Amino acid sequence: MPKPPERRKGRKQPEDEGPRLSRLQQLREDGIDPDLPPLRAAHIVDWLMQIGPVEAAGMGQAPISWQSIQGWQQLTGIPLEPGQAKLLRRLSTDYLVENRAAEDPDRPPPWTAKPTEDRRNAVSRKLRSIFAR
Repeated sequence: MPKPPERRKGRKQPEDEGPRLSRLQQLREDGIDPDLPPLRAAHIVDWLMQIGPVEAAGMGQAPISWQSIQGWQQLTGIPLEPGQAKLLRRLSTDYLVENRAAEDPDRPPPWTAKPTEDRRNAVSRKLRSIFAR
């Protein structure tokens, strides 16, 4: 999730508006259903979420370990091909990289290269509502 703007000394800060929303949650709250890319291997993503997309590490988070993947296989009885295990590890790494990059409030959503017309219109409506107050 994007980090909130940094607080500056001596300036009054706006009231806390409740829990922060992810970009996807914010888009849906703005009435936009984003056109997400197709998911051709949903079972792999399900497995990643069962294992946990990341692990706790000494100073934060890390990709899932080979031991975690192996332990998950043993506990669930789901045998993985070597390529599937490598894919799970890579997806975990990609998840972690994007998760950190997404803290930048100006970063666009990862599923779109350019803002769509719907997104532009939603942003325009939101700005008009702010300035109409």
